[in-house]
Parts: sequence; structure tokens; C-alpha cells
Amino acid sequence: MQTIVAVRMKTFLGRIAAVLLALAMVCCGHGGPPMVDGGPTLSAEEMRVAASQHIDSSRVEVWTGDSVEVAYTPHADTIDVRELLCGLTAEAWMLVDDSLGVLISAKNAHQRRAPASLTKMMTCLLALQRGTMGDTIEITDDVFLAKNSQVRRGDRYLLGNLIHEMMLLSDNDAANAVAKHVGGSIEAFCQLMNAKADSLGMSDTRFANPNGMPNDSAWSTARDLLVLARYCMRDSAFAKIVGTANMDIPLVDGRHLPCPNTNQLLAVPHPAGQPELAIALFRVGHPSRLWFPRHG
Repeated sequence: MQTIVAVRMKTFLGRIAAVLLALAMVCCGHGGPPMVDGGPTLSAEEMRVAASQHIDSSRVEVWTGDSVEVAYTPHADTIDVRELLCGLTAEAWMLVDDSLGVLISAKNAHQRRAPASLTKMMTCLLALQRGTMGDTIEITDDVFLAKNSQVRRGDRYLLGNLIHEMMLLSDNDAANAVAKHVGGSIEAFCQLMNAKADSLGMSDTRFANPNGMPNDSAWSTARDLLVLARYCMRDSAFAKIVGTANMDIPLVDGRHLPCPNTNQLLAVPHPAGQPELAIALFRVGHPSRLWFPRHG
């Protein structure tokens, strides 16, 4: 399965995330209420969480068919929009105008599905928040599990560089190494992941590993992954990493690992005046990775 996140953000040149559980695409910007009605001003973190969670679905129409629920905002110039949306191959999605928080369309947005490589968004986020970028990490036997990654047993990286490699190539064993270093163990790191998901209101999400490899104990929804992507893209370090088109990752021993970003959306220009969007899509049948568009 493939999970893709694409993000389009005002502050960091065009971006937002596509997510596949196939495909999950999510675009973000800045939005959300600065105050609680009649209450005190929110802290910066509270504002960030509130903006990530805010989705206004008051304008949509909902159509329910066999195992399908489609919600969409009708427009006067739209012809057979429901038929077009139902004809898309994506299994689930959520599309939001992020600057306003207005839901544009959604399909099966609350169905639980495997999060696949969107899991690495949370791994990256926690590593940036809790790790020291100058720490040295070695790829050891206990994290070299998938063995289909670009990192190799015995390689040594600085944490900041390994995070870049993990995100640009969606490297599963790099994610294991990052998780072990930051959390003390992979199991302890997964507890941090689930605690963070709870704090973001991702009530239909459970992480069982740091890389998104298939696990019956891991699940999420288009809605929850959209919330996570919007939250992550409000971190400038995260946004810079996923917006990097190509990077030669240095190893501690002086070698370099070429890391071209597999996100084809990085080549897509961001037209002036284009609204910021938040999209979450799921489609079946592809290996997992993250996609983000080029800065606009």
C-alpha cells in the first residue's frame, strides 16, 4: 500500500500532503481560532493544535452508497460532482481549504485503514521535537530489520541527516534507528507516538511501529492523518525537510548517500493566488512514501 502526503502551505512555498493507504494527500497553511470564545488567549501550541483540528463541514452535502460516504461542497458551475467524486479510484480522502478550515470534499474519511508511510510524519515530528540533531546514530542489527532500505548495517549518521534520509526516501530502517535513539527503544518511542496522537485528537489512530510497515495493531483515518499533516507542516524544520527536492546525505565516515525526493509533486509550480488546500486520499496497491510539492 502507499501512503502519500502532499502539502501546500502559505508560509513555505506551495505544499501539502497526499496520503495513500493508499494515497493520502494533505495541503496546509495557517488557520484556526486564536482565542477560545469568551476565554483567555490560547498559547502558541494550543493555537497550532486548534488550527490543525479545525474543519468546517457545515456547507457540505453528504451522499451515502454501498460502503461509501461522500461529502462535498456543491458549486454552481459543477456538473455531476458527486458522480465524479465517486468515480475516483482513491479509497478515502479529505480535502480542506486550510486557510478557512472549510471542508471541500471527503470520501470514507473516518474509515480506519493502515497508515503505511504516513507513520513517518509522526516519527519525524517527535525526532525534531525531542532529539539532538548533532547526535551520532549507528545502524545496528536490532534496527536493520526491513533490509530493503538505503541505510546499511554499521553506517553512522548525524541524527539530523538521518531524518532527512528517512523522509526523502521513506527509509524503514532509518525510521527504526531514529526511534530507538530518540525513545530509548522502539517500543518506548511508539508509546510517545500514541501519546502525541492522543494530544492532537487523533482518536481513530494507533501506531505500532515508527515506519508504517504492515501491522494489524496500527490504523488511522484520512481525517486523522490530515490533522497530523497540518500540525507537522506548522513546524518550519519539518516543512523544510519534506520540501527538499534532492540532497546528498553525509555519513560520519565522509561518504555521501544521494537522496532524491521521490515526491513528483515537488516539480509542480504553485500558481499565485491558489488557495491553500488540505487533502487526504487513500488508494491501494503501491509502496509507501511521502510526497510534497515544490515551494511556490
